[in-house]
Amino acid sequence: MKRNINQQIYLFLMLIIFSCSLVHADYLNYDQAYEIFNKGYIEVTGTSEENQSRYRALRSATVNAQRDLLEQFKGLTITGSSTVEIGMLEEDKVKTSVEGFLRGAQKCGERYDTTHRYAEVCMRLNLRSKGQKSIYKNIFPILQSEKIISSDNQWKPSNKNSLHQKNGDSLIIDIKGQNFMPALNNRILNEKENIIYGPSHVIASKLAEKGIAGFTNSLDKAKAQLKSWACKNPLIIKAYKIKNKTDVIIRQDDALKVVSTDQKSNYLAQANVFFVIR
Repeated sequence: MKRNINQQIYLFLMLIIFSCSLVHADYLNYDQAYEIFNKGYIEVTGTSEENQSRYRALRSATVNAQRDLLEQFKGLTITGSSTVEIGMLEEDKVKTSVEGFLRGAQKCGERYDTTHRYAEVCMRLNLRSKGQKSIYKNIFPILQSEKIISSDNQWKPSNKNSLHQKNGDSLIIDIKGQNFMPALNNRILNEKENIIYGPSHVIASKLAEKGIAGFTNSLDKAKAQLKSWACKNPLIIKAYKIKNKTDVIIRQDDALKVVSTDQKSNYLAQANVFFVIR
């Protein structure tokens, strides 16, 4: 019986996603995006109407919670000009990822009020996780898609330039005071807008576990988290400017420092990167 109920809910949500009457999802604002990327998950509570049996109330609350999760998921920014929802319209891989998204959602609590006969169901979707159930795990192929994100134009400095070695086992980018938006695909560019860091630099398992970077509003918090990852000597770089809200541009000399330290420590592949914002 429980399996049939889950199948019914799943089919219902798939109809919501792929029907012509798909509800438009707006971009998440800065505060919403920061909360999600800082905590590492989307969490919502769905509520049913009153005067329903326990079975119907819990089922209704679950559907409402999953629908709210889906709306927030679609509102996540991939790049400055694209959300997950826009990507769904442009790339079949994005549509395919929605199935993984729904299966990755986990119930984090439920309650049935016997007096008013309504239910509340908490649902959570991990942005990043060591397990299989995370947004980054499901959308990794999307982040590699040339139709949405160009992986060309990556900077490969000459051997002469890369001789200037620096020490460092991780990276902190200070973006405070700039119009920056946390996204699924925040990248670091040099002044010529060559790509210094992005999803293609990160091992797939580490991208699923950590995401593209950590986000915090404090340099000390960033250092503390990196220390918990066994990183004791972070390279700290001040952002030069922001492009399309999601791409961080750093000075050419700073870009060389990042490449030089990474040549020694290989920390970009491990996603040992933090953005300090606002």
